[in-house]
Amino acid sequence: MNLVFPVPFRLVFFSMLVTALLTASPTFSQSRPKAAKTNPPDKKSVAKSKDAKKDNRKEKELAATEREKDKRNTKTQGRVAESLDKKGKKERKLSSVETAQRRREDAERRRREEERRQAVMAEMRRREQARREAIARKIAFERGLRTETVANIATDRTEGEDLAIRNVAVNALGGHAGSVVVMEAQTGKVLTIVNQNWAVRSSIRPCSTIKLVTGAAGVHEDVIDKRTGAVKKVSTRRNLDDALAYSDNPYFQRAGVAMGNNKLVETARDFGLGQPTGVNLDGETSGRLPVSNQHPRIYSHGDDTEVSTIQLAVMVAAITNGGKR
Repeated sequence: MNLVFPVPFRLVFFSMLVTALLTASPTFSQSRPKAAKTNPPDKKSVAKSKDAKKDNRKEKELAATEREKDKRNTKTQGRVAESLDKKGKKERKLSSVETAQRRREDAERRRREEERRQAVMAEMRRREQARREAIARKIAFERGLRTETVANIATDRTEGEDLAIRNVAVNALGGHAGSVVVMEAQTGKVLTIVNQNWAVRSSIRPCSTIKLVTGAAGVHEDVIDKRTGAVKKVSTRRNLDDALAYSDNPYFQRAGVAMGNNKLVETARDFGLGQPTGVNLDGETSGRLPVSNQHPRIYSHGDDTEVSTIQLAVMVAAITNGGKR
């Protein structure tokens, strides 16, 4: 259905509409903001703007790079810390193992040192005990020898002896175990023999008294220089007199080796060793000479040689008498 307004009504309505439009137009125009007048941008401003934007981007990129580096560094530090922690644990473990090993080694070393110390102490105690026992045996042996010496002297035959000289010899022997022979060197007359059983019927190793035979043989064989007393062709620090005074074993060993065993045995026999002296007592021993022994000690220590007291007296008398007996 179509509504039809009256003409007057339509005129009035139109007039009101026009009035309303006219009234609202200034307000509307005032409410709209005026467009700002802008000048066209110049090139420097545009360049600065671009530079600012570029710097801003660079700063952002640099900040991002730094953050990335920080992240990587943090991760790296974490890994390093973890690695160091593992290494530290491993080192602590190794350190504890090494410490335990070192303690075991120290304990073993102390144990061995203690064993050595105990062994040394035991050896010292053993040697001290052996020394004391040797002294005790020596004392007992010497007591036995002295007892035997006293018993032998009591049975000596004294016919034809010089009793005054015999008393002096017995007193000189004193409490020692041994024997004494007193003889005139020029005539070979025996004045007294104390402990005749040992002096005539028993033989012993001559020890350093054999050096007299070695020295005489060396001079006779021209191994020892008669003028200087030195062993020829051999370096020695002493002459014959000093070597006898100091009982220099190397001197006589060098001289003996230079002349040989045969010359020693020959000279010893010339001095009355290795054979009976012919004293008017029964049971005299001949002794022994080192006929086949080439060891250097036979010239200095009398090894493999046995002599009686009466034989030694004859030997010394022969040397004193210019080699005659």
